[in-house]
Amino acid sequence: MTALATAATGRRRLASPVLSAVYVVVAALFVSRVAVGELLLNQFMSYSTDGGSMLEKVHPSFYGFMAVSAFTLVAFRVELNAWETRVVRAILLLSGCCLSMLVFAGLRGNAGSAGFLIDSYVMTCFAALMFLFPPAMRAGIGKALLAFFLVSAAVGVVEFATKTRLLPFTEGEPTFRPIGLSSHPLTFGLWCAVCIPLTAATDWTRRTKVMMCSAFYLALAASGARTALLGGSVCVFLLAVAAIRPNVVPQRRFQRRVVVVLAAALAVPLIAAVLYAAGALDRFQGGLADKNAEARVVIYQVFSTLSWTDFLFGPGMPAVTHYATAKLHLVAVESVIVVFVAIFGALWSAIFALVLAYLQWVTLRGASAALVMAVALCFFIGSSNNGLASREPPMLIMTVFTLAFRPPPRQKGPSPRARIDGRRPRVA
Repeated sequence: MTALATAATGRRRLASPVLSAVYVVVAALFVSRVAVGELLLNQFMSYSTDGGSMLEKVHPSFYGFMAVSAFTLVAFRVELNAWETRVVRAILLLSGCCLSMLVFAGLRGNAGSAGFLIDSYVMTCFAALMFLFPPAMRAGIGKALLAFFLVSAAVGVVEFATKTRLLPFTEGEPTFRPIGLSSHPLTFGLWCAVCIPLTAATDWTRRTKVMMCSAFYLALAASGARTALLGGSVCVFLLAVAAIRPNVVPQRRFQRRVVVVLAAALAVPLIAAVLYAAGALDRFQGGLADKNAEARVVIYQVFSTLSWTDFLFGPGMPAVTHYATAKLHLVAVESVIVVFVAIFGALWSAIFALVLAYLQWVTLRGASAALVMAVALCFFIGSSNNGLASREPPMLIMTVFTLAFRPPPRQKGPSPRARIDGRRPRVA
């Protein structure tokens, strides 16, 4: 079979019209995965509500990714270098682990509660489509996602100023919190915080980075997401210290870092006063240990009621939810650890955590400090609630960002390449 295009050979990759068209479609699918959330989908289908067919419970972009993947396997000759091969294997290992967990949950009668795994983690395998394109085009996809999140941040700031949301958010809250173009205030805060170090990982000019990071931080302060705001503030400080160029004389570099620390010490009270006056810190008035934070700690009492069999293999989400509402008087289960143990058990949850950690280790080796910071911040914020056990796609999007902004590894001599179609490579 004659390939329509070659995607990954030699020192330079030439994009054919077909490959360029696939690039546009793949970029649009990645953006649509975060742009078209459950608030919009529930207006037209039973995506996260009761009723509807099984096909409606999966994000529509999944079917688009499946079609593009099938086309590329037939139309392109894909070659991977050693690092790309390791990443693809790690991604497939994660997808295989997730599928095994879904089968296990189905056998245990928990298939209905485990459906989020498809949209959240199985779809991570589609991040391998990034390897169809050269590094510059991969970075373009990452920048397109950052542009979308910047628009979402701007919408969130306007929502905070007008106290009116653009999307139909129906959850009742004691204080108004914007959601931008996301599905929940916590999700909005997570992406605003994560986009700060992601922006620093791009090749944009320093002025552009400062302007975008300032916009993301402003939206982050307006989001009312306390954990995200604290984590984002720490990232801003670390990025400011790291921004001092390493080619400066060590003594001069130390002096500049001292200046940054002193400036931060003076700026924090001023920024806090401005945010407090604007009403952005209303959720901090009760301190960090309020009822919401307490609920995320109290929920772990459910483990004391489980037998060893239920703890290892999962008692099922209905049983845990009933105990949380009837005995602990909680509104919902807001703990990713409790959700995973309830559905899949501690055994499968531990295996899943190891596979997930392996994927991060493979993709982040050799990455910039800002990129590592972004991934760590995403896990820190997402694990503070049930954000990593919902239909949101943080793992897919963060993997795409990592592959977009991580520089290709340097090779000493000819790099071995793996083929996914089994044909002999062409001779240039």
